[in-house]
Amino acid sequence: MSTRAARATTGGAAGAGPRHPSYDRNVLVFAAVVLFANALFNAVVWPRFYPRIANDPRARGADGRRTAFYRVHVVLITLALVLAAVSVAAGIALLVTA
Repeated sequence: MSTRAARATTGGAAGAGPRHPSYDRNVLVFAAVVLFANALFNAVVWPRFYPRIANDPRARGADGRRTAFYRVHVVLITLALVLAAVSVAAGIALLVTA
């Protein structure tokens, strides 16, 4: 068997042998757990910053309108929550395929 054919059948280096199916499943489950931990962190930590940002004197200009400081932080919090939702969806998808 050629080296290329050996890699194709073993999924790795020539002569490494086939991977065990439970290894692939364990890696998928680990990845799902990491994604869920990321989602939990983003969902718990980031929203707690909103009241602090909203009450910060830099959040409003002299005319009372919201400043770039406020808008930037709201965008960061929003992106963190979107990332949390995507992480949950990806984690579920991984578990379904595992």
